[in-house]
Amino acid sequence: MTKSDKISRNNLSGIGGEILCRFWISEFPLWSLMVSSSYNLMGLTFERYLGIVHPLFHHTFSSRSKVLLLAGAAWCAGPVLKLCFLVPTSGIIDNYCQTMLIYATVSWQKVSGVAVFILEYLLPIAVFVTCYTRMFVRLRSQVHPQATNIANEISIPNSRARRIVLKTLLLVVVGYLLCNSFNQLTFLAYNFGAPLNFKGFYYNFTVIAMFANCCINPFLYALQYGPYQNELRKVFCKCKAPLVVVTS
Repeated sequence: MTKSDKISRNNLSGIGGEILCRFWISEFPLWSLMVSSSYNLMGLTFERYLGIVHPLFHHTFSSRSKVLLLAGAAWCAGPVLKLCFLVPTSGIIDNYCQTMLIYATVSWQKVSGVAVFILEYLLPIAVFVTCYTRMFVRLRSQVHPQATNIANEISIPNSRARRIVLKTLLLVVVGYLLCNSFNQLTFLAYNFGAPLNFKGFYYNFTVIAMFANCCINPFLYALQYGPYQNELRKVFCKCKAPLVVVTS
């Protein structure tokens, strides 16, 4: 890798320079928040999974303290992972700040690359697919084709909820794949020896795509729910919003 490929800053030295290099020039806050966004999404998905598939356990689990604990763990996940995989690979060499370039051995670079790929990419996908599949199956099992007319009328909200679950699954998984795959696959290949220009157009595009995923996630989730849609109509429309009922 040539010097032009390195993310570097001149004339840095001492403890202050190391802190600046490892925690700011390395874009530690940005990458930490991106990972935390994915883990918050996993936490929200898991909470919804418990509410639909294990409602009795969810009733016990969903205390304020436990919800705050789950949210806090999700927010801490990003900084913790980046403290393990980003900060140690950054540092000052010959007064240059170099990030994601310092590894003890080539083997350790490959191991850390695989770990990052699993924890930041494959794990969220596995949680999304598993939880939403179980929710869809559970909601579908509540609808019986030979039920009475009254039972069929009762099952209509479940059918609507099932469609929302499936639609949300597709939007979240497809959005996550489209926005995160480029950067994650590129960084994995880099850790296995593929050349990568950190200042090039393609790499910057992959970073912007990941950032876009953080921005669209709230809309992918919130816009699927009737109460949110009603409140949104009240904000932007003077007319009375029609009531949308969603059963979970």
